[in-house]
Amino acid sequence: MFSFVNWPMVVGLNIRKAQMLLKKPKIGRRQKIDASRVVVEYGRAQRLTAGISDHTFWLSGFAPRMPPKFRSAILALDIVVFFIQYSDIGGAMSDGPHRSLPMRRAWKELAKRADQRAYDSEQVSEAVPHALASDWKNEVSAPLIAALKNVFAGRDNSLRLPEIALDQLEAARTLGAGSVFGTNAVSWCIQLVHEGRMDLDALYEAVGLAAKERGFAGTRQVEEHYLRKSSQRRSDGVSARLESAVSGLSEGKLGAMLIDPQPGARSAPRKKTDINDGVPLQ
Repeated sequence: MFSFVNWPMVVGLNIRKAQMLLKKPKIGRRQKIDASRVVVEYGRAQRLTAGISDHTFWLSGFAPRMPPKFRSAILALDIVVFFIQYSDIGGAMSDGPHRSLPMRRAWKELAKRADQRAYDSEQVSEAVPHALASDWKNEVSAPLIAALKNVFAGRDNSLRLPEIALDQLEAARTLGAGSVFGTNAVSWCIQLVHEGRMDLDALYEAVGLAAKERGFAGTRQVEEHYLRKSSQRRSDGVSARLESAVSGLSEGKLGAMLIDPQPGARSAPRKKTDINDGVPLQ
């Protein structure tokens, strides 16, 4: 998306012609300046990172050749575009890309929190386990969960021999067929058994590690969706908040919540419904 202030429209150059001009060994100073600005403006527009200060510089440095009324009109239009593209007001007032996100409802809520600055980092973080629990519940079968718990409880392996545990886990892998989440959980269990860990805490950690993998994969999916529906800047902001929230999770606590959920532990995070809801004052 180009802003209203862009050099291809002003000087009559397109990006391809500008790049070809710059490759020529001898071009006039005026042509070089105009062609360089086309390339710079094109890159800025592609990344959606141009700001008012950039365009103010542009107007002060290059636009004196234009009539004052034309310069004023361009600046006014560009300021409007800037606020539409870059301010959080537009995102807060619109429905937001999270509504069309092709993921479960819990992920849509998480994406909304990561996108809107009305939610602080703690409120984003509290929505992550709920999103991961939703995936776990819908994608990992009860027989696989039972099989994993039996392995780390020492069932049919009272001496806790690693060889027997590994055989049991390989057998359990078939129960996770068709589920990336479940298969990753088994793989992490195998890894921890190889490290000599065969207690229930090891199971919790293995499942927690698999859940964080899912969290990072989900983050990439959200990031790609926001990039298609909005802008690079907005997509990067959502991705950064989600990655920070997922990284901060404790593998052990997350795995325990998924394997042995306590009553009410999976309740959805509270939504903002009051006019006074917002980022807590420090």
